[in-house]
Amino acid sequence: MDSPAKVTPTFKTKSSDKLVMYFLASSNNDDIEACKTVNRHLSQFIRNAKPTIEIYSDYAIEGGYETEKYQEKLYESDLVIIFGSSDFIADDEIDKRLRKLIPFYNKRETIILAILVRNFLWKEPLFGLMPILPRIKKPLYDLNIWSTDDAFATVAEELKELIVKHYGITTDASIEVATWEI
Repeated sequence: MDSPAKVTPTFKTKSSDKLVMYFLASSNNDDIEACKTVNRHLSQFIRNAKPTIEIYSDYAIEGGYETEKYQEKLYESDLVIIFGSSDFIADDEIDKRLRKLIPFYNKRETIILAILVRNFLWKEPLFGLMPILPRIKKPLYDLNIWSTDDAFATVAEELKELIVKHYGITTDASIEVATWEI
């Protein structure tokens, strides 16, 4: 089986053995579900990634963790995915956390990427200055543009391409599958 071409990374991870991602969203159910759905769409890629990918998110804090300590992983992350909606930009606590994160972004220590979940005034700063997915800049839940499955599959594919391109992540190509004709 041919190995995938080696990609020269644009950014270095803070740890040589893993890429740390943080999904940041409002507490709105649609926004939380968007985080979970993107994570599910990326699951096969994440499972086979070399080096490994770890994903943290406020929605995934397990019992027994001190919430504030867990949330500090946001500032240790290589890549932060923010799930944009009107609830996200209206949340003062998220705004404080983002303002604390921006210096890391400006120094290129952490990359911040926005995903348009639901329509809002996203062309305003801060969002208007960030890289945004999907590339067509249409919200994931805009059913006039696409089905929900197509929206999430598209944004997951675009996110995967960016991770491969900018961090040099590859996938385990050691899995061999026989070809069968039916």
